[in-house]
Amino acid sequence: MTKLAAELDAYDVVSTSEGLFYRTLRPGPAGSVAAYFHHNLVEQASISAAAYNAAKYRGLVGPYQDGEAVAFLPSGHSLRCHFHENVVREFTPEGSIVRVLPASVDPGMGLYALAVDGDEHLWVADPAMHRVAGYAQDGRPLGVVGGSEELVPGEFDHPEDVVVYDGAYLFVSDMGHQRVAVVDTRTLACGTYRAFDQPVWEYRRCLGREVVRLHDGLYLL
Repeated sequence: MTKLAAELDAYDVVSTSEGLFYRTLRPGPAGSVAAYFHHNLVEQASISAAAYNAAKYRGLVGPYQDGEAVAFLPSGHSLRCHFHENVVREFTPEGSIVRVLPASVDPGMGLYALAVDGDEHLWVADPAMHRVAGYAQDGRPLGVVGGSEELVPGEFDHPEDVVVYDGAYLFVSDMGHQRVAVVDTRTLACGTYRAFDQPVWEYRRCLGREVVRLHDGLYLL
């Protein structure tokens, strides 16, 4: 692994054809709520909140909420959820709310990440309940991996992030187990994709490379 020269408190990492975009936990210049950066996997540059949001939301119109999870449908619509509200809403590209997903999309203790697979199924990460769960677009539950009513780790230990690659594979940043897990969304089979020696917060593919956000920064795999 190669550690990238990046901010140690990077989070909410976005991957596009132009590189990585992320924000920080600390306030930015001139009293802004955060500092924002673009990284081409060699060096980084400070950017505006507007440039960061343009990358995160793929040019879709707001409203935006700092720290909200977002996933995209083939229609061009987006699904958005902030863990303080735990309500998943579908937005048009123009920023209008189409619908609120049914209450059957169970927020548990808090939805921290959203992803949409090749069948347009929604996948969510609920760290406190140690689970990821899948839903059809009508809110019908499709399955759960992990989970504990006693709030104790099992298959997962605080899965903080989910992202879909290759259509049907869900890559889970299993923070407490210090690994990136991979789940086959069709069979729910779960295994370890890559293990580390510190907590894992996010996994992304970018510019033909793999990037992971560990406790002490961003790394190229």
